[in-house]
Amino acid sequence: MSARLVIAIGLNAVLLLAGCEKSPGTAAPAKGPAQPPLNPPAASTPAFLPSRDGFAFANNFPGAPLPTFLNSSGTNDPKSAFGLCGGMAAAAADYFLAGLSAPTQTALPERGSTLYEYLFLRQAQSFGPGIVTALKFAEWTTKSDAELNTLTNGEIEILAKALRERPVVPIGLIIARPGGPPGARNISDNHQVLALAMEKNDGVATIRVYDPNYPKDDNVVIILNLLNTKQPVGIRNRPKGRATAIRGVFVLPYEAAVPPASNSGVPPQ
Repeated sequence: MSARLVIAIGLNAVLLLAGCEKSPGTAAPAKGPAQPPLNPPAASTPAFLPSRDGFAFANNFPGAPLPTFLNSSGTNDPKSAFGLCGGMAAAAADYFLAGLSAPTQTALPERGSTLYEYLFLRQAQSFGPGIVTALKFAEWTTKSDAELNTLTNGEIEILAKALRERPVVPIGLIIARPGGPPGARNISDNHQVLALAMEKNDGVATIRVYDPNYPKDDNVVIILNLLNTKQPVGIRNRPKGRATAIRGVFVLPYEAAVPPASNSGVPPQ
């Protein structure tokens, strides 16, 4: 078996293990109190704005999460789909930190295009060296709500420090629960987003995020009740949508990379 094939199979196994929740949100909805979004940052403050700096297409790619050279048919199966939330979050951060505009296309980048291959690469890299982050997703998914509350409390302090050092920080969301309802029972139903700002008051942390599942939406927030140990620690809230239960949050490893040119959504000739 060639080294290239071994690597590809390994990458695919990782993608299947901890891919991500697909747009338009496959996780089981949970009712939560309506919360106003954080106030937008002052115009003089450089800040990531999802409607301007995020990708304009949603995180819902047709077919199977195989590397392109293993996709022998050259087509995508419309009956199956997968997410590249980690790749989209990391790539959006890459463009922003490099001072470059992200591609503005609304259509999904085609398999084999420069942008698609970059998102796929950054998805694999988002799981960390030796798939340590994928294993963390798996481990945290099996924990109780009380355990995840304690762990999330510690991660919020790490996130606060990270946001003081740079304006964007990828974070992982634990949505899945073994034996849970459809859309929230498998490790691949967990999710990755980009944290942009956070406020913490009286045990409640509100995190503004760029969520690849909701393109152009500046009002997606993660609201965590860090004192709640008997139920999921928080919700993902959207003013125009239903809330999704969040069981745990942790900071993802991230190293900035040089992204491809913005007009890269079509396959190279």
